[in-house]
Amino acid sequence: MSSQPLGPFVVGDRLGASVWLAVDSRNNKNVAVKLLSRTLPKDAEKREALLRDVRVSAALYHPFLVPILEIVAADESLVLEMESVDAQPISKRLQGKPLDRSDFFRIAFQLATALRYLHAKGIAHGNLNGDS
Repeated sequence: MSSQPLGPFVVGDRLGASVWLAVDSRNNKNVAVKLLSRTLPKDAEKREALLRDVRVSAALYHPFLVPILEIVAADESLVLEMESVDAQPISKRLQGKPLDRSDFFRIAFQLATALRYLHAKGIAHGNLNGDS
């Protein structure tokens, strides 16, 4: 998907299973985009309900979650625009090696805190793995 347009975004390098670096052509800002759905519902009411549900989730803020900037319907796809964060997936960082004790507990605390926040808001992450 390198240098391909997706709505207002010019998509570049892949960061994860469904996340890419991109440039928002509206403001020339570097962002990360996640493809939430390749096909939006044809029914306008179902489509609006899906967009509303995702926007409610996107309105949340927590220091251990990547900030969501916008939800965009691009052609027939639903795209999540996030701040671009200089980081790497934990699976890439670890490369099959164990963490030392202090790093393990620091990361476990961050994950547990973010998940507790999401669950308190009635949201299940649904894709918690070493690449997300």
